[in-house]
Amino acid sequence: MKYCLSWLFLLCFLCFLSNCQAPVITAVYPKPKERISFELKVIDQAQLHPEVVKRLEKNFLFYAEKVYRYHQKITPHPVKVFLSTTIGVGSYRRGRIDLPVDPSSPNENFITETFIHELGHHATGSNSSIFFKEGVASATLEEVISLEDKLPQSWAQYGQSNDAWVYLFQEAGELNSLEVLVNWPRYFFETIEGDYRSWQIYVAGGSFIRWYIKNYGYHTFQESFRRKQLHKSTAKLEKEWLTSIKKQNLSLFSPSQQLPKRPRYQWYAQRLEKALAQKNKKF
Repeated sequence: MKYCLSWLFLLCFLCFLSNCQAPVITAVYPKPKERISFELKVIDQAQLHPEVVKRLEKNFLFYAEKVYRYHQKITPHPVKVFLSTTIGVGSYRRGRIDLPVDPSSPNENFITETFIHELGHHATGSNSSIFFKEGVASATLEEVISLEDKLPQSWAQYGQSNDAWVYLFQEAGELNSLEVLVNWPRYFFETIEGDYRSWQIYVAGGSFIRWYIKNYGYHTFQESFRRKQLHKSTAKLEKEWLTSIKKQNLSLFSPSQQLPKRPRYQWYAQRLEKALAQKNKKF
């Protein structure tokens, strides 16, 4: 009888608690991917065939979402994309992307890759140094198309990964220190040597920034981008970065076969191949 009364009391007590306004404990689950809302308008100043413009617009919208997601932009600012015959290189400025187009033979892959690179600038802003700005744009292009097991075929990688170029520079003894790369002041068009070293900022910066985001997180990258300097010793970060490249067991390749046949690029190639030959490095 005593035990029955005890159980009855416990049952009544639990019923009482169930009617009280007790705190509700809710299980926490990972949020699904948030929908990215963005505004992108294409202005065809090159007077391309409507079907070509339609395909390009489709590509731009497809890759824009991937770019914004990589850069954690849920509601990015609007951007206008101009297809132009009056410029030689892509550019970004204040919500406007200009893409070079040859209307007689538009290279849709080149145009799309240039768009991705420039949209990387739109997603991250322009208030930083050339190393961070161009590095993250190159990293963005490689990251986004790597989801389809592709490599960039246009500037600045030309069919090789950023890491592969860095490995080749290192084996040739042509890789500047990370300290020099981070503090590179601008793009030097005036001399072929300056042009060559400035091109390296794009691929070496792209290699480092992609590794940096992956290993230290996007917030750390954002702070470094804003401050124009890394969050800890460049010497320590350089060692970690280059060690990660070494672990990939990459192979050397022929720069002259990879780069465009124009004189500017073949000068790059000849310099690299001569440096490799002097070190008895073969590809």
